[in-house]
Amino acid sequence: MKHTLWWRALSLLVLLAGAGVLLPARAQGEVTLLAVSDMASCISDGDEAVAALLDTLEGLVISPGDNSQSVGSWQYYQDCYEPNFGRHRGRIYPVPGNHDLYQGTLDDYYAYFGSQAGVPGQGYYSFGYGAWLIIGLNSMVPMYDGSPQAQWLRATLAASPVRCTLAFFHHPVFSSGAGGVSPRARDVFRILYEAGADVIVSGDAHHYERFAPMNLQRRADPERGIRQFIVGTGGASQTRLAGRWRTTEVRSSAYGITRFTLGDGYYRWQFIPAAGSDFSDAGEDVCR
Repeated sequence: MKHTLWWRALSLLVLLAGAGVLLPARAQGEVTLLAVSDMASCISDGDEAVAALLDTLEGLVISPGDNSQSVGSWQYYQDCYEPNFGRHRGRIYPVPGNHDLYQGTLDDYYAYFGSQAGVPGQGYYSFGYGAWLIIGLNSMVPMYDGSPQAQWLRATLAASPVRCTLAFFHHPVFSSGAGGVSPRARDVFRILYEAGADVIVSGDAHHYERFAPMNLQRRADPERGIRQFIVGTGGASQTRLAGRWRTTEVRSSAYGITRFTLGDGYYRWQFIPAAGSDFSDAGEDVCR
């Protein structure tokens, strides 16, 4: 009952903020969240292997951007996304990446994913899942402190009574893939850190990477730090791995899906490789 009440209150806040995506209230206990991005490609065959893996896994799916791996046109979603991932669209909660743009807009992205992509033009939303708050952010619109998205994020975090929070967005604050650090989300990283968030999941770089809990100064922070994952392993051609960060714990260019098991006050992760790879990663941690 306690979880149902906080979830309803948070959902009402989100709706009033104009960015609501509503899911059925879930009883407390462990829930499964799958994470993968940089997915549909008409060029690489990796997405077919990842989609086949997804067929075998239960749970909601978050996709931190570049759902399309070329352009975010309606035709590309139909030709390249629909054959492999379309059958899972009902459980996929996306946020946009740069490749989801088409002719400078995200109109076709919003049309394809519908209400699960948030309010068109905003694209950020939150929902309660088990004992966790899940926040999808849109790094294709302003994220600086004081922007409408950052103000919404602060309000959403302030309204949440739960201990554990996971946020996902496309452009990573830290990455050892080609392209490195993106400054777009530095302010929201700080907002999440100050609020005691636990996990950030990003894409953009086409590899898997797990960081130790850290602060915005890129220093390990086991007491208050946020653990970041890169999950750009959905089938797009792999990008080159560059210099390793001192807080990087594991990284790989394998295709696959990251599974999070979310409990009350703790989480476990497991990287599950697609066919053709034997890389794996697993661990657990408590919420801050």
